[in-house]
This record gives sequence, structure tokens and C-alpha cells, in this order.
Amino acid sequence: AEQVLVLLDGQRLNDAQSGQVDFSTISIEGIERIEVVRGGSSALYGADAVGGVINIITRKNSEKNGLSGSASYLLGSWDSRSLEASLNFQEEKMGGAVSYKKLTSQGDFSYTAIDGTEKQKVNNDIDSDDFFSRFYLSLGDPHYQKRLELSYKYYEAERGSSGTIELPYNTARLWNQNEELNGIFSGKVFNFRHDFRLQAYTHRVKSRYTNDEGVVPIDSHYKNGTYGGEGQLQSIMTSAFVLTYGLGYRHDALDSPEFPENHFRNAFNLFLQDESVFDLGNSSWLKSISVTAAIRFDSFSDFNNHLSPKF
Repeated sequence: AEQVLVLLDGQRLNDAQSGQVDFSTISIEGIERIEVVRGGSSALYGADAVGGVINIITRKNSEKNGLSGSASYLLGSWDSRSLEASLNFQEEKMGGAVSYKKLTSQGDFSYTAIDGTEKQKVNNDIDSDDFFSRFYLSLGDPHYQKRLELSYKYYEAERGSSGTIELPYNTARLWNQNEELNGIFSGKVFNFRHDFRLQAYTHRVKSRYTNDEGVVPIDSHYKNGTYGGEGQLQSIMTSAFVLTYGLGYRHDALDSPEFPENHFRNAFNLFLQDESVFDLGNSSWLKSISVTAAIRFDSFSDFNNHLSPKF
């Protein structure tokens, strides 16, 4: 899991400490589609994309001007309750959306043990709050229009950490807090053949796990912080020749009382990708050939530099 890069509207979600993503912190209500890039993509996305890339794209505003909203209240088994509300507004050159979800569930369920007796699995409760907002502004000439987009996401949850059926924990608890801020400035530059994309982001994660039932009591605290930015330019050289190139910077930091000192990493990267399509015409059973070549250079503050080619 730590070798699959997960993006939310282009922003990396992978935890700086484990390299993984807790998908339960992502609300599915605001998702429009999910793009999956299979296979190694380190030449374009970096070392954490060895296994592939998952890009989660949230729902954009409707094209109709005005104000709209929705609300729902759901009831389910195991005393599960969910309250969801959203508000959208749209004007000529600006718009935005705000959504909130409250989820609670007792979560305890009955099961049949190996000896045939009915037992109750406890400590499965959850209480979470999920807030998401996005605002955009269109700028400049309509033919060379540029777009500024800001998004903010906050997630907080407390849940029981019940362990397995064979080794249950009746009082272990887990707390999570995620906060993400993302800014994107994109549009045409020079002429119609060049598209640019500038992105800046920050991502903070706090977690705590307590368990007094083990041989040694556990009370773990972790704080992970990430901020960075990336600039990308795509140039259509000809109808069959497209270049994508840019650079990026990322800072990761880990703060925990279990470590004697703070740990951090600075990473800088340069990347270049060429996509070419050769049309062979109608004279052959082979109509066209697509060629993609990419190379990426990563410089890290805590281990060796790395060059990642791909063809």
C-alpha cells in the first residue's frame, strides 16, 4: 500500500510516516470519478508510485448560475446515523461548494464463535466529522482564461479499535485528525498550445492510539506535516508530439514523543515526459504507434538522489 500514490484533485494524500492512506477518511459523497494508472509511474510521480497511481477527483459545480443545496439524514443497523448537508453557488466567473457529514455508529455486532456460541463483538463504535469546501475564480480573457481554485478539507474521528475476534480489545481507542489545504492556478500561457498548472498544498495528520489491555500499556501520539508545491507545463509541439515537464518541492516532518528528535525530509524533483503518436495511414494493418518516454530526477535530504527513467 505504501507504493501506490493516492491523489485527491492532484494533491498527495499518502501519510509521510507510513506512506499509506486511510480511505475511511475520504467521504465518497463528493467524488465524481476515480482514475487509476496501473503499473510503475515513478518517472512522472516519484518513488512512491512504484505500484501505480489512484487519482480521486471531486465533483465540480454545475454550470447553472444560482444557489442550490441538499440535506439528508440516514439511519442504519448497529445504531448507525449519518447527517449530510451541502451548499453550492455559481456566478459568471466564480463559484464554490461547502459540504459537511456527521457519522456515528455503535458498530457492535453478534457472531458465532468456533465453539458454536453466540457472542457480541464490542468496541466497534465511530464518531466522525467531515467538512469540505472549494472555491474557484476565473480570470482574464476568455480565450486565455485562467482559473484559481482553493479547497480545504477537515476530518476528525474517534473510534474503537476492537482488534481481531481471536485477540479482542474492549477498551482500545483510536483518534484521527486530517487537515488539507490545496491551491491550484492553471490555464493557457504564451498561446493555445501551452497549458500551465501551479499547485501549492499542505497536509497535516494527527493520530493517537491507546490500549491498556496488552502486556505493555500503549499510548502513542503522532503528528505528520507536509507542505510543498509543483509547477507543470504541457506543450503541444505538433498534433502528434506532446511534452509535459516541470519541477516540484516537498517537505515532510514527523513529530512524536516516541522519537528522541523530530524527523524531516526535503525533496526536490524535475521531470520530463514525451508522448508521441505515429500515424501509419491506411496502407497497413498497424494503424498507429504510441510512444511514451519519461525521466525524473529526485533529490532527497536524507538519502541518495535517484533517477527514474521510463519508456
